[in-house]
Amino acid sequence: MDYINALVSLRKSNKYTQKNIAEYLNISRSTYNDIEHQRIKLSAEDFLKLCAFYDVSPNIFVDDKVNIVLSQEEITKIKDIKNIFDMVDKKINFCKLINNNSSVNEIDLVKKQIVNIENKDV
Repeated sequence: MDYINALVSLRKSNKYTQKNIAEYLNISRSTYNDIEHQRIKLSAEDFLKLCAFYDVSPNIFVDDKVNIVLSQEEITKIKDIKNIFDMVDKKINFCKLINNNSSVNEIDLVKKQIVNIENKDV
């Protein structure tokens, strides 16, 4: 089952109409119908909105056949979010090193990693 069929099943099992979902996505019912019949592609942003709406992880739709086309702006946003998570992870490691009385070299290394991530203009 591809992700569109899964979304249709979710919609029907939750007793929503195409009109309900179209209104949520701020698109026309006919446009949403075209998405469900795969005449037009569902944007990555709308896909994520639907995952949030149904309170499901996007991962449940992932298999080796899913092909979601992302715009350059969406790719940039994803990279920015990844950089933020990397920075937070490094800062957590930094705090752990300080609390564990780690060596100055270890602490300096993590500081440099944090600066490198922050300099990416996240």
